Amino acid sequence: MYNGELYIPDCLFPTDNPLEIPCLLSDVQPQYIEIPFYCFGEQARTTNMNGRGTLHFYTDDYRFRSIYEKPEKILKYNPGSIIEPNFSLSNDTPIAFGMQAIYKKRFLARAMQEKGIGVFVDLNVAPKFYKLNLMGVPKVTHHSPQEGVQTD
Repeated sequence: MYNGELYIPDCLFPTDNPLEIPCLLSDVQPQYIEIPFYCFGEQARTTNMNGRGTLHFYTDDYRFRSIYEKPEKILKYNPGSIIEPNFSLSNDTPIAFGMQAIYKKRFLARAMQEKGIGVFVDLNVAPKFYKLNLMGVPKVTHHSPQEGVQTD
Protein backbone atom coordinates (compact mmCIF):
# COMPACT_ATOMS: atom_id res chain seq x y z
CA MET A 1 0.00 0.00 0.00
CA TYR A 2 1.20 3.50 -0.74
CA ASN A 3 0.61 6.42 1.62
CA GLY A 4 -2.58 7.60 -0.10
CA GLU A 5 -4.14 4.20 0.53
CA LEU A 6 -3.27 4.48 4.22
CA TYR A 7 -5.33 7.63 4.71
CA ILE A 8 -8.52 7.32 6.81
CA PRO A 9 -10.60 10.52 6.85
CA ASP A 10 -12.17 11.91 10.00
CA CYS A 11 -15.77 11.36 8.95
CA LEU A 12 -19.23 10.17 9.91
CA PHE A 13 -20.42 6.92 8.37
CA PRO A 14 -24.09 6.21 7.65
CA THR A 15 -26.09 4.95 10.61
CA ASP A 16 -29.51 3.45 11.27
CA ASN A 17 -29.70 3.85 15.04
CA PRO A 18 -30.29 6.65 17.57
CA LEU A 19 -26.73 6.41 18.98
CA GLU A 20 -25.26 7.05 15.50
CA ILE A 21 -23.06 3.95 15.69
CA PRO A 22 -21.81 3.40 12.11
CA CYS A 23 -23.46 0.71 10.00
CA LEU A 24 -21.32 -2.05 8.57
CA LEU A 25 -21.59 -2.97 4.91
CA SER A 26 -23.15 -6.37 4.29
CA ASP A 27 -21.17 -6.91 1.08
CA VAL A 28 -17.67 -6.52 2.60
CA GLN A 29 -17.64 -9.53 4.88
CA PRO A 30 -15.23 -12.44 4.76
CA GLN A 31 -16.53 -15.95 4.18
CA TYR A 32 -13.99 -17.68 6.42
CA ILE A 33 -11.09 -17.01 8.76
CA GLU A 34 -8.01 -17.14 6.57
CA ILE A 35 -4.53 -17.92 7.85
CA PRO A 36 -2.21 -16.48 8.86
CA PHE A 37 -4.27 -15.52 11.93
CA TYR A 38 -2.29 -12.70 13.55
CA CYS A 39 -2.88 -10.82 16.77
CA PHE A 40 -2.40 -7.06 16.43
CA GLY A 41 0.79 -5.90 18.14
CA GLU A 42 2.48 -9.30 18.35
CA GLN A 43 4.35 -9.12 15.03
CA ALA A 44 7.00 -6.73 13.79
CA ARG A 45 5.58 -3.35 12.79
CA THR A 46 6.78 -4.05 9.26
CA THR A 47 4.64 -7.20 8.90
CA ASN A 48 2.80 -7.21 5.57
CA MET A 49 0.03 -9.77 5.27
CA ASN A 50 -0.18 -9.08 1.51
CA GLY A 51 -3.96 -8.78 1.49
CA ARG A 52 -4.40 -12.23 3.02
CA GLY A 53 -5.01 -13.65 6.45
CA THR A 54 -6.98 -12.37 9.41
CA LEU A 55 -5.92 -9.78 11.96
CA HIS A 56 -7.56 -9.91 15.39
CA PHE A 57 -7.45 -7.86 18.58
CA TYR A 58 -8.00 -10.50 21.28
CA THR A 59 -5.19 -9.20 23.46
CA ASP A 60 -4.67 -6.63 26.20
CA ASP A 61 -6.39 -3.35 25.32
CA TYR A 62 -3.20 -1.32 25.77
CA ARG A 63 -1.71 -3.03 22.69
CA PHE A 64 -4.26 -1.46 20.35
CA ARG A 65 -5.64 1.53 22.28
CA SER A 66 -4.05 3.97 19.81
CA ILE A 67 -5.71 2.58 16.67
CA TYR A 68 -8.80 4.76 16.99
CA GLU A 69 -6.58 7.84 16.69
CA LYS A 70 -4.35 6.20 14.05
CA PRO A 71 -6.37 3.55 12.17
CA GLU A 72 -3.70 3.44 9.48
CA LYS A 73 -1.79 1.17 11.87
CA ILE A 74 -4.24 -1.56 10.86
CA LEU A 75 -3.83 -0.78 7.16
CA LYS A 76 -0.05 -1.11 7.42
CA TYR A 77 -0.54 -4.81 8.18
CA ASN A 78 -2.43 -5.09 4.86
CA PRO A 79 -4.76 -7.88 6.12
CA GLY A 80 -7.39 -9.62 4.02
CA SER A 81 -9.83 -9.39 6.90
CA ILE A 82 -10.04 -8.34 10.53
CA ILE A 83 -12.10 -9.20 13.55
CA GLU A 84 -13.37 -5.97 15.06
CA PRO A 85 -11.21 -4.60 17.88
CA ASN A 86 -12.31 -6.11 21.18
CA PHE A 87 -12.32 -3.36 23.78
CA SER A 88 -12.81 -5.04 27.16
CA LEU A 89 -16.37 -4.60 28.44
CA SER A 90 -17.50 -6.31 31.64
CA ASN A 91 -20.81 -6.18 33.47
CA ASP A 92 -19.19 -3.61 35.79
CA THR A 93 -18.37 -1.25 32.90
CA PRO A 94 -20.62 1.85 32.84
CA ILE A 95 -23.03 1.86 29.88
CA ALA A 96 -21.71 5.23 28.63
CA PHE A 97 -18.16 3.88 28.48
CA GLY A 98 -19.40 0.76 26.71
CA MET A 99 -21.27 2.82 24.12
CA GLN A 100 -18.07 4.71 23.34
CA ALA A 101 -16.09 1.47 22.96
CA ILE A 102 -18.74 -0.01 20.66
CA TYR A 103 -18.80 3.18 18.58
CA LYS A 104 -15.01 3.09 18.23
CA LYS A 105 -14.80 -0.53 17.14
CA ARG A 106 -17.69 -0.13 14.69
CA PHE A 107 -16.13 3.05 13.24
CA LEU A 108 -12.81 1.25 12.76
CA ALA A 109 -14.55 -1.76 11.22
CA ARG A 110 -16.47 0.40 8.73
CA ALA A 111 -13.31 2.35 7.86
CA MET A 112 -11.57 -0.95 7.08
CA GLN A 113 -14.51 -2.06 4.94
CA GLU A 114 -14.18 1.18 2.96
CA LYS A 115 -10.62 0.05 2.17
CA GLY A 116 -11.85 -3.37 0.98
CA ILE A 117 -10.92 -5.28 4.14
CA GLY A 118 -13.47 -7.87 5.26
CA VAL A 119 -14.80 -7.55 8.80
CA PHE A 120 -15.99 -10.15 11.28
CA VAL A 121 -18.21 -8.69 14.00
CA ASP A 122 -16.84 -9.08 17.53
CA LEU A 123 -19.52 -10.50 19.80
CA ASN A 124 -17.32 -11.09 22.83
CA VAL A 125 -18.94 -8.57 25.19
CA ALA A 126 -20.55 -8.80 28.61
CA PRO A 127 -24.27 -9.72 28.59
CA LYS A 128 -25.39 -6.19 29.49
CA PHE A 129 -23.89 -4.98 26.17
CA TYR A 130 -25.35 -7.67 23.86
CA LYS A 131 -28.09 -5.44 22.44
CA LEU A 132 -25.91 -2.33 22.08
CA ASN A 133 -23.18 -4.39 20.43
CA LEU A 134 -25.48 -5.30 17.53
CA MET A 135 -26.20 -1.67 16.56
CA GLY A 136 -24.96 -1.07 13.04
CA VAL A 137 -24.58 -4.78 12.29
CA PRO A 138 -26.44 -5.98 9.17
CA LYS A 139 -29.09 -8.64 9.76
CA VAL A 140 -27.11 -11.18 7.70
CA THR A 141 -23.52 -11.16 8.86
CA HIS A 142 -20.60 -13.37 9.78
CA HIS A 143 -19.68 -13.23 13.43
CA SER A 144 -16.34 -13.65 15.09
CA PRO A 145 -15.09 -17.01 16.29
CA GLN A 146 -15.64 -15.78 19.86
CA GLU A 147 -19.43 -15.90 19.40
CA GLY A 148 -20.00 -18.53 22.08
CA VAL A 149 -17.47 -17.31 24.63
CA GLN A 150 -18.68 -16.90 28.21
CA THR A 151 -17.42 -13.55 29.53
CA ASP A 152 -18.28 -13.90 33.24
